[in-house]
Amino acid sequence: MLKNKKILFLILMVVLLLLIPNIVKATTITRIDITIPEPIVGKTPAEISDVTVKGTDENGTTVPMTIESVGWEDYDEQTPLHILSNDEIFITSVGYSAQVCFNHSNEYQLPWEQGAGFDTSAFNLYLNGKEITGINSRNYLRPMVSQENPVRWAFEYDFGEAKFEQYLSSIDVKIPSTNAGGTRSTASNITAKGNGSISFDVYDVRWAKYNPNTKTNEEFTGETLEKDTEYSVFMCFDIPLKYGINSNTVVKVNGVTYAMPGDETFDYGKAGGPDGYEASLKYSFSTAVPIFYSILEGKDPTYTIGKDKTLTFKIDAPVNKFTDIFLDDEEEAIDPKNYEVKEGSTVVTFKEDYLKTLANGKHVLMFLFEDGYAISDLTIVGANDSSGITSTNDTTKAPGKIPYAGGTLVIILSSALLVIAGGYALKKSKDLKGI
Repeated sequence: MLKNKKILFLILMVVLLLLIPNIVKATTITRIDITIPEPIVGKTPAEISDVTVKGTDENGTTVPMTIESVGWEDYDEQTPLHILSNDEIFITSVGYSAQVCFNHSNEYQLPWEQGAGFDTSAFNLYLNGKEITGINSRNYLRPMVSQENPVRWAFEYDFGEAKFEQYLSSIDVKIPSTNAGGTRSTASNITAKGNGSISFDVYDVRWAKYNPNTKTNEEFTGETLEKDTEYSVFMCFDIPLKYGINSNTVVKVNGVTYAMPGDETFDYGKAGGPDGYEASLKYSFSTAVPIFYSILEGKDPTYTIGKDKTLTFKIDAPVNKFTDIFLDDEEEAIDPKNYEVKEGSTVVTFKEDYLKTLANGKHVLMFLFEDGYAISDLTIVGANDSSGITSTNDTTKAPGKIPYAGGTLVIILSSALLVIAGGYALKKSKDLKGI
């Protein structure tokens, strides 16, 4: 009898041991932190040793997790998905996504249900220290087919285009000669540098000359630049993969700001290889010399808001050649409704309603004509400002002498140019095409 009781007890213990794992509730994981080095142009993809996955349960205890694999794919508009090998490098103009597979023991569980997804009120997912939202709709984290022991998960993230290790603040292009009588420059003497010291290889330099009769650009292969002629020069240069270009990068030609990324005259990143990517620049200029017109009356005035009314300038220039007025480094000309223009030589009168909108401090006015320009400082003083002038503008932008490519003049005025001089952007009145 005693022997039968012992056997019955042993059977009961075995049954209990089998049932206990199903009776004990798994601990809930409330947070997962994943770190994946972002794709950097010129670098190879992150591997298992570069990636971390850390879980935290509802009690604040670290949950042991094991990374099984890390994979990368690239994509663009022209090619299908491509799985990267460990020795491939990230390049420009291509998107990248990463997949990390990891597991944990079935002592833990995530607040996830088939068909419902994650309970986002009880679970947070972080990538590189930043919380990821919308994990149910965007499917960043999903269970693998096997949900036994260990429990396996796959995390996917689209990083988009690879970033650069460093971004260029400026690209400086030097064209030795842009004056009448000068020699047409080639790839051998045109230089391009990033941030003032990083040299780029220049190649594929082509020239065009504007023909006013046909109103087209024609290939120019001559040696000497002619006077009163409009030219365009197209060039390419290679930029090492380490350096990127963004909206803050300024492109200068012979020290004068000429283009910004996104302008039709500057393009980049459309082709590239393991060492660099291509940028291209189209520079237009004229060998015509503009006339510097004198201001006969009203030059460099001080205007007091609330006290003075209108403001008049008399310029020694023919009124029929007057075109626009620019203020400081604004790209758009002052609206003609803000001033009146009369003959004698050229008399410009600014209206009070416009003048009182200007900030206190020193400004620069540039009066443009078809064949020249005139410049004047303008100091604005507030109605209650009697203690002196506090400039709110960068007065160093006011040109004393105006620089331009290859000389000491600054503005090259012709009917077909985009001119940027001393920070003053002048709009094109005719587009140069066909180079």
